[in-house]
Amino acid sequence: MNRRIALCIGVAGYHADALKLDNPVNDARRIHAALRNRGFDSTLLPDPTADELIDALTVLRAKIEDPAAGRLLSVVYYAGHAIEIGGFGVLLPADTPAPVTIGPIRRSGVPVLEVVAALKAGRGPKVVIVDACRSAIDGWSDLQLRDFAAWADSETKRLAGVDVAGDLALAYSTASGQTASDGRTGSRNSLYCEKLETALLRHDVSIVEALTHCGQEVIADTDAKQRPWVYTNLSGKAGFSDLPAYALASSTTLVTQRGAVTRLHARAMDGAVVANLHARLQVLHDGELGGFIVHGPAYTAAATWEDDVFLAGPHAFVSLDTRAEARQGAEFLPTADVAIDCEEVHGIAVSPGGEFAIVHGQAGYAVMKRSDGGWRQHCVGKRPECVYSAVFQSDRVAYLGGYGNHVVRLRLDGDTPRADRIALGRSLHVYDLAWLPGRNTLAAVCNDGWVVWIDLADDTVERLRMFEWPSVDVPGAYGRLRRAQLSPDEASLYLADRDRFEAENGDEFWLRTQHAPRPPGYDLLCCDVAEQGRLLAIGADAGLVFLVDTRSREHVATLDAGSDIGVRLQWMTCAGDGAIHVLGQDNIVRCFEPVRPYV
Repeated sequence: MNRRIALCIGVAGYHADALKLDNPVNDARRIHAALRNRGFDSTLLPDPTADELIDALTVLRAKIEDPAAGRLLSVVYYAGHAIEIGGFGVLLPADTPAPVTIGPIRRSGVPVLEVVAALKAGRGPKVVIVDACRSAIDGWSDLQLRDFAAWADSETKRLAGVDVAGDLALAYSTASGQTASDGRTGSRNSLYCEKLETALLRHDVSIVEALTHCGQEVIADTDAKQRPWVYTNLSGKAGFSDLPAYALASSTTLVTQRGAVTRLHARAMDGAVVANLHARLQVLHDGELGGFIVHGPAYTAAATWEDDVFLAGPHAFVSLDTRAEARQGAEFLPTADVAIDCEEVHGIAVSPGGEFAIVHGQAGYAVMKRSDGGWRQHCVGKRPECVYSAVFQSDRVAYLGGYGNHVVRLRLDGDTPRADRIALGRSLHVYDLAWLPGRNTLAAVCNDGWVVWIDLADDTVERLRMFEWPSVDVPGAYGRLRRAQLSPDEASLYLADRDRFEAENGDEFWLRTQHAPRPPGYDLLCCDVAEQGRLLAIGADAGLVFLVDTRSREHVATLDAGSDIGVRLQWMTCAGDGAIHVLGQDNIVRCFEPVRPYV
């Protein structure tokens, strides 16, 4: 069961023409989409009558009170007409007649406390957001106000205890007794809705912080004419984000000569990580060195698939079953090589079903096919440039990247493989590729901070220079500038005012540093997916891992994997449990484990 549930209500098409509004249904749709984008099981309820609104709250209450539900994060958003008198708020459904009097309100008005009551039994944070006016009806007589107060008192008694519900945040788009704008001229949404959406999509704030920031933005944009309020007794730091934070959990030193380790590979069968050292494979379990497999030093590339480990070197490919050898720590020397037409091997990619493997390297690639319990070379492809990376979309479709202005798509669905090119629009070093499951998208990470997103439905390409140095890591950038022979004053000036720095020093400044003829940049060496494809982890040469939300393509966090001490990154991989393992050029594997959202 989804532990994040929401109900988004928008009432614009009132049956009474005098009450019709332009934007509330648009507002509800926008917040509904934002919450779904954060992993919520959200229900959209446009223009409900009183009975339909009560029925929806009853269904929501049943979900929350389900014994199997456990801890939940529940949200109700309402946009439409509402009134508030003496602190008692009432939502007005679509069948509210005009003019609005106490009789119709008794019959069809839904108290805000009724919404809170639907959430009260939930174990976990509860959020009610009312994007509506909080004022009385103009022209009501003293008798009508007394009748409303008597009805409000009876409803408060009926809903006794709801007003002290625990773990609750109650957010209003305006102050008590004040109106709320339905939207600026030409806008399809209220200002509060626009700011709320932005707050909901942030990954770095709690629920209270998100709602508070939203209110502050509205106050600033309206010159304090509209002042949102938040009432809360939330007991934790839960946020709307469905992505975890990451914390360094372990650091493991690989005992081998410096620079001998090239890549890391997560093993699906047990979550272990396999490192290809000089002349042996080393297995790591939970930050501890495990078994190993000895092999010849010529095997420069490795890959894992289920229980198998694949090795490749100049003109040689071998498959090993590691269930016994690596787990027990025994040494094992592979002997059954398959000859291949590939030299100076960089890496191996294996298809999801284990039927094909692509060995790639300098000037080309070799496709291996499993056959009769063994492997044979299926085909080869020669390229004038290096093939840095390969990834499978499916068992029969793969993509290859290297230096150039394109990515190669390789189709293996017939006896003769077919290759075509997807143009990138500029020459780049495509160092690694990642297939984003469920999004039909290929991500390519490149030199100089470039990330290329390819929509495989129509091969459209979006190039984003997402990580311009030094903005995403100022402390690390300072250290890097100092190591590039800048004085403390020069490094500080560069970070504080780059234009002034360049005006004072000129382009020739970089000619006397190791970065001539330009300042340092980020080369994005590797990438992998985590969190069921919601997160793309990108390893940068400077010892950083950038985390990107694949849904919004937003950079959400940066992990320091050695940048602060001058350690450059060699490779990175994501394990099935969400952990991110980073190999530095100091031969230390740093494991960052996910700290899951509260719910």
